[in-house]
Amino acid sequence: MNTAFVTHASRRILIVEPHADTCSILRAFIEHYGHEVECVSTAEAGLACAQLFKPHAVLIAIAPHDAGSFVLCKQLRAMPETGNALIVGLSTYLVRGMAGVNDTGGFDQILLKPMDIQVFLDALKARVQLA
Repeated sequence: MNTAFVTHASRRILIVEPHADTCSILRAFIEHYGHEVECVSTAEAGLACAQLFKPHAVLIAIAPHDAGSFVLCKQLRAMPETGNALIVGLSTYLVRGMAGVNDTGGFDQILLKPMDIQVFLDALKARVQLA
């Protein structure tokens, strides 16, 4: 942990991302700012990890033409361990045009890849201050 860059308390962050390289990069950036990170590659693993890890925030990759990430988001919202967590979708395309989705599907935010890490950290800090 690089404490020179820690501007607030350490938080638990769960990343659900099928691409190992992307997960490694996100992990490195987020850990650089002093947070604890768990990475998993599937929605099923994400649900199992969330129950034990109890993350303050979850980053979920949104795959084109696959509603699984939206289902995962709704499942996490229903769990006591993650119901109030910051849940952010990560996408390589504009989500609103996908299969009639008119809102964020339960996500607090949907960010385009490559993600601006500062936008995520600011959202995390704001969510923690509200809690």
